[in-house]
Amino acid sequence: MYEASAENLAGGYSDPLDGWYTEEKAIYDAHGSGVTGHHTNCMDNYQYVGLVLDQSTGTSAADFGRSKDETSQSGTLVSVDEFEAALNSYVASYESALNAAKAAYDQAQADKSQVDAAKENVNSSQAAYDEAVAKVAKIKKVNQQLSKAYQVYQKSLKSSRKKK
Repeated sequence: MYEASAENLAGGYSDPLDGWYTEEKAIYDAHGSGVTGHHTNCMDNYQYVGLVLDQSTGTSAADFGRSKDETSQSGTLVSVDEFEAALNSYVASYESALNAAKAAYDQAQADKSQVDAAKENVNSSQAAYDEAVAKVAKIKKVNQQLSKAYQVYQKSLKSSRKKK
């Protein structure tokens, strides 16, 4: 563990060194003073620097330090390669979960599409059924009228035979 001696913060830069170093160096070179603390931090003699770059928000931070915190019992020194491997493994575990969640979401969307198609099928089937019921009712009415007409016809036939 190291104690931070200085810190630089930046917002809105795709490369925070544009603000911390380039812009303030121009001021320092032109005037030898002014608001140049970020530039001074970048150029001072520190044993370590810790950087955070959040590309999604454009915010950045850098901690600069000289001395080790001897009161801390935690912390393990690792090489850059070891740190990168550990970080990549950590990120991969979340990417795996993210990919699984995306696959589940995609399946749910596909299932929803099938449900929507089934609902549409139900609606069109219901419309066809309702149309068929209406036709059957119309046919029954016509059959009743036909039956009455046939009865009248039969009655009239009987009546005409009696008269002969």
